[in-house]
Amino acid sequence: MTNELLIFTLENCGRCVKLKERLKNESIPFREIEVGKNKAIWNQVVEQTKNEYLPSFYIKQEGTNKGPFFCPERDFNTDDEAVNIIKGYMTKEEGD
Repeated sequence: MTNELLIFTLENCGRCVKLKERLKNESIPFREIEVGKNKAIWNQVVEQTKNEYLPSFYIKQEGTNKGPFFCPERDFNTDDEAVNIIKGYMTKEEGD
């Protein structure tokens, strides 16, 4: 299964930069959505999750527009925790 990772970031956000660097170092592909340039999308995310902390990420399941959304302070507290969550969703085999 090939899921797509979308990371919501903000320019000059230290935590965002660190997580993106970590994902690049681990060769985990992602698409970045900079919330300052995509305010309408981010406002919808905040409305649905009730969380405005960054970096947040969405794992779009292959062949759908569905998938889980993860926020710092709610679903993870460290980059290690975030990367472990991401790896769990990005490396699932067919039939899992």
